[in-house]
Amino acid sequence: MKVLLINPNRTFDMRGGHSPSVGLPLGLLYVAASLEEHRIPVSIFDCMIAPQTRFVPSTEIAFIGVDRDVVEAAVLAERPDIVGISSQFTSEWENAYETVKIVRETLPQCPIVLGGPHATVAGRQILMTCPEVDFIVGGEGEKSFPQLVAAIEQNNTSAFATIPGLLRRGEDGMVQANSVEAIQDLDALPFPAYHLIDFKRLYELQAEGLFSRGSSSDYAYQNSISTITSRGCPYTCTFCSIHLSMGYKFRAHSVDYTVKHIKYMAENLGVRHLHIEDDNFTFKRDRANEICRRMIEEGIQLTWDTPNGIRADTLNDELLDHMKRSGCTSLTIAAESGDQGVLDRLVKKRLNLKSIETAAALAWKHRIPMSCFFIIGFPGETKKEIQNTIEFALNLFARHRCRPKLGVATPLLGTELAEVAMTKGYLFRDLSPRNLARGTAGKGAGMIKTPEWDPEYLRRCCTIFNYRRKLVRLRHLLQDRAELVAAIKRRLPLRSNRFAMAR
Repeated sequence: MKVLLINPNRTFDMRGGHSPSVGLPLGLLYVAASLEEHRIPVSIFDCMIAPQTRFVPSTEIAFIGVDRDVVEAAVLAERPDIVGISSQFTSEWENAYETVKIVRETLPQCPIVLGGPHATVAGRQILMTCPEVDFIVGGEGEKSFPQLVAAIEQNNTSAFATIPGLLRRGEDGMVQANSVEAIQDLDALPFPAYHLIDFKRLYELQAEGLFSRGSSSDYAYQNSISTITSRGCPYTCTFCSIHLSMGYKFRAHSVDYTVKHIKYMAENLGVRHLHIEDDNFTFKRDRANEICRRMIEEGIQLTWDTPNGIRADTLNDELLDHMKRSGCTSLTIAAESGDQGVLDRLVKKRLNLKSIETAAALAWKHRIPMSCFFIIGFPGETKKEIQNTIEFALNLFARHRCRPKLGVATPLLGTELAEVAMTKGYLFRDLSPRNLARGTAGKGAGMIKTPEWDPEYLRRCCTIFNYRRKLVRLRHLLQDRAELVAAIKRRLPLRSNRFAMAR
C-alpha cells in the first residue's frame, strides 16, 4: 500500500508578536522513515515548502501554505491508499481539518489518519465530530503507523486492538482507544527520511526571511533546521502539555547515535545551524556534555541553540565551556515565575530560583547569550506575585544580560492548568482553536480571569514590562560598543528579508 503524508498550511496570529516560520515536518519524517523500513512506499507533501507555497503577510493573521487546488492535485498525482495528516497544534486545527476535507472529497474511499500532539489530546472529540477522519495514531507514530498500514492492507480489523495509541470507531460507532506506549529504544529508529524533503526550497524560503524558528535575531539562521535528541520530561509543570504525547519518562538517543546524526546533517544536508528542540536536552548532564565534547573532537562544522529551553540547575562551568566550543550560539532556560511561592505552589516546577541566577551568571561568564522564559497569569497568583516575577526578570537582565521573555499562561487542552481554570470558573474565553492561537501568540491575550486580576491587567503588565526591558537593553548597548555593532549587524539582513517577503 502507498502512503501519502501531508503537512498542512499554517496561519500565524501576528497580534502577539510571533513571526511566521517554516521548518521541517520532523514528526512526519520520522514516521516516513519507519514506513520505508517496513518497505511501505511513502511520499510527503509539505504545504509549507512546496513550489507553490505562498506567504500572505498581515498585521493580524499571516498565512503560509498552498491553495486548495494544489493539495487536490498533489493527492491525485500520488493516488495513495492511505493518507496521514499532521495535527500538531490546537491553534492550527482548522488548517488540519481543511486538509482532511480536501482529501476526503478528492479520494472518497481513502482511509485518513491523523497524528500529532493535538490529535493525541483531542482524539476522541475529533472522531466524534469529524466523520471524515478514520483513525488517529496517538503519541509516537513510528511503530504504530506501519502496524496500522499492515492491518488495513490485510483487512484485519481485529489487529486494531493491539496497535499502541490507535483511536478508531467501533462497530457501534463509539470511539475505542488503545493506550499509548512510549518507544524505549530510540536508537532503533532510523534517521528521519530527509530525502523526501526539498531542502533547496526550504533554504530559499529562509533566504527570503521565513526561518525555521521565526525572524527573531536569536534564531534567524540560514540553512537551519530543527532536531530532537531525546523525548519525554519527568517534571510536572502544570501548564505543559508535552507529557500527553511524549510521556514523563526521559528517553534519549545514545551519544554515538546523536553525534552521528548531527554529523550527517552537517555533511549531507547543507545544514549550518541546528535548533535542538528537546524538552529537556540537559536533563542528563553527562550525556549533554559528552555530545558537545564529541562534536568538538570530530570537528563538526555547524552552530546550534536550544529554543525550547533547558533546566537551569543542570548547567555548570564544564558543560557551558563545551557548549560554547561546540558551536552553541544561545541558550534558553525556563524560570516560568520569578516568585518562589508561585513556582512551588502553582507551577510545580521543582526549581530553586537561585539556580536561575547562577545559570545566567555562568552563561555571561562564558559569553553565551541566554534568554529566560517567564509566565504570568496562573490561577491563584496574586498581583504582588506577578510584580515579583516582572522585577526578578528585569533584574536578571540588568545584572547578567539574560534576556527575559514574558508570556501569559495559556490553558492548553489536557493540562492541569486548563483543568484548574475550568473547575474554578476562571476561563475568560473558551478553549477554541482561534482563542488558543491568540493566547499562545502572547502579549497579554489572556484566556483566564480570576477575582484578583483580568486579561486587561495582564496585558498592561506585559506592555510595561516590554518598555522597561527595552530601556535595560538600550543601557547595555550604550555601555558596550561591540554589542551595539553586533546587534545592528544582526538586524539589518532581517529587515531586508522581511521587506522582500512582504512586497
